[in-house]
Amino acid sequence: MYDELLQPFIDSMIKAQRNQQLDIDKLTKQMTEVGIKLAIYGSDKVIAAYEKFRSLGQKKPENPYQILVEFGKLIVTIRKDSGFPDTEVNIEKVLRMFIIDYDINKDKIESLLK
Repeated sequence: MYDELLQPFIDSMIKAQRNQQLDIDKLTKQMTEVGIKLAIYGSDKVIAAYEKFRSLGQKKPENPYQILVEFGKLIVTIRKDSGFPDTEVNIEKVLRMFIIDYDINKDKIESLLK
């Protein structure tokens, strides 16, 4: 179920990397469908992390990395909920998988992890 939750975001990141236009109507529909399933089947912690990530995504945060940090928190929360409660994968490790220039922007990103 969590893979369905992440698919709209994965698709969005791929389109952004390719400089392709997002289909906002399709994304909104996917988010609504996933949100309903998450409300039924998701753990309380995953629902809270998803809510924070999604609400931030609807705003324009001062630091654009804030959305990715919340995405990283969501991934780590999902890992813990999926049977890896002692996971050594932390937010930084997740973000390094998605942010090519992590080390260049390390200060901007790590200030958000505190």
